[in-house]
Amino acid sequence: MGLLLVLSAVVFQACQEKNRVDELKDFVEQICEEGGTYTEEQWEKVNNKFSELLEKLESYDDLTPEELNEIARLQGKYAAEAFKRHGQQFQQELEKAGKMLEGFMEGMDEGNDN
Repeated sequence: MGLLLVLSAVVFQACQEKNRVDELKDFVEQICEEGGTYTEEQWEKVNNKFSELLEKLESYDDLTPEELNEIARLQGKYAAEAFKRHGQQFQQELEKAGKMLEGFMEGMDEGNDN
């Protein structure tokens, strides 16, 4: 009887751990299927939801190495999908940030010359 209880606890714990990552996995799979039709507003909501799911997972201090690996894999998959669907805007933002950084560095150089 004791062995059955221990086995049940181990199985329950394994299922619970898997479920913690499954929510993120299901979410990322949904984005991969539907993301091509999202508007800017929908992407904003999706990005917020993704961040919430990651924060929830990061709040666990007992994640296994396998879970951490799966979370990282899903983050990469989500980032690739978001970039693919949202890439042009992202590229424009990077170019804008690059120009701002370039101007900042020029200002720093000018400030150091004086």
